[in-house]
Amino acid sequence: MELLKQRVKEEGRILPGNIVKVDGFLNHRIDTKLMREIAKEFKRRFDTSEVTIVLTAEAATLTMGSRGERVALIQQRLKEWGDYTGKVDGVFGRGTYNAVVRFQRRNGLDADGIVGEATRRVLFSAEAKPNA
Repeated sequence: MELLKQRVKEEGRILPGNIVKVDGFLNHRIDTKLMREIAKEFKRRFDTSEVTIVLTAEAATLTMGSRGERVALIQQRLKEWGDYTGKVDGVFGRGTYNAVVRFQRRNGLDADGIVGEATRRVLFSAEAKPNA
């Protein structure tokens, strides 16, 4: 993992909340040598565990009309916090929008119904306030 450490130091950016953004070389542009090294390390660390998926944070903004796996992850997390009661279908519709706004209000975020960096950071943190 020395190669990964080096790349994070060289290309990573520190964002508010002590988040290191590395999507320039892990999500958007794939470095095959780096990916091989990461795969070896994941195998070493997780081969004997029950971990089956490793998620990376996606920096793209999700809004009404967005679709896909990222939306489904947001819906599932909103469901876990008690804000979303609909089907986890990967479609950012009115129900998802309303759940995002409720979550944002309760957690002191700009209640715009858009899942950007700030909302995503709180949504996937242990500090989020659950829906009572």
